[in-house]
Amino acid sequence: MAKIAGTRPHFFINLNVDLCAQIDELDTEIARRVRALDEHAAWAQTQPEAPAPARKRLNFSAHAPAQSEALRLEFHRVLGTDLTQVPAISVLTVQSFISEVGPSLDRFNSLKHFSS
Repeated sequence: MAKIAGTRPHFFINLNVDLCAQIDELDTEIARRVRALDEHAAWAQTQPEAPAPARKRLNFSAHAPAQSEALRLEFHRVLGTDLTQVPAISVLTVQSFISEVGPSLDRFNSLKHFSS
């Protein structure tokens, strides 16, 4: 290693130890998040398939009916519930919601945080 003017060898040893500690912390955090993702995926596999729509609805979606149904089933798989069963919520609305907020509301501390 080339010597940098004005530095001492112990500086590089301390820097290396600090970086290794940070890498270990990041590895632990990555492992924790992967476990959480695996648990969510396992939970999602145990959920029943999305029910068929109970009522005839007007289709204001920008997608063709077959695409809307495929998206509805995929959103049910991701979210664990069929939001299109709520009156006035279409596949396009759910798609916008997921793109803005994401599939999980865990990042919000309370309903007030979410609604603001």
